[in-house]
Amino acid sequence: MQTIEAKVSARILSKADRLFTNRLSQIFVELLQNARRAGASLVTVTTSPSPTDSTSLITFTDNGSGIEDFNKLLHLGESGWDQAVERAEDPAGMGLFALLHTGVVVRSRGKTATITTDAFLGKEAVQVHDQDSVDPKTGTTVVFAREETQAAILDILLRVARFGPVDVKVNGELLKREDFLANAVYIKEVDGVRIGVFVGHSEPLESVNFHGNLIRV
Repeated sequence: MQTIEAKVSARILSKADRLFTNRLSQIFVELLQNARRAGASLVTVTTSPSPTDSTSLITFTDNGSGIEDFNKLLHLGESGWDQAVERAEDPAGMGLFALLHTGVVVRSRGKTATITTDAFLGKEAVQVHDQDSVDPKTGTTVVFAREETQAAILDILLRVARFGPVDVKVNGELLKREDFLANAVYIKEVDGVRIGVFVGHSEPLESVNFHGNLIRV
């Protein structure tokens, strides 16, 4: 008799870049979702010109609980969330991998790590270092560079934060948020999904709100 079991090939990790589009809106959605799951009530985003090239430097900071185990950051499919979040949301464990094409510096709970594209793909190891000082009001900070202009970054954040789950402050300005189903005549929640019925709605109805990312269906 032969016994077989499921395994994940290292070749899958080396091809993980095919799973992510590198769209900045999707990156922000994933980061905001992680912040919400970590219990954050506020996300602070600052943008500035990169000192080394023509890109924009984005610093994304939340006031959540932070990262307990940095090792989980590079486990594709391993979320690292507690049992309550696992039961309620069944997270896929792919959030930070949205930054695979960009690379990112992560700081949390007195630790910091620089994760490159090759590190996400399993081609190199990542050293986790101790920080010299720790801000007790900060949960997690991620820093990454993008080719979008600062104006384009703000426009994307305005769209994502409008119906998003957490307050977002960009360069000192708190962005407007509203309930996606605010004008619905009837709202029903089914298995954690809120469904709204609209009458005479001027915008397309064939859309859903996934933590601030509007998806046509």
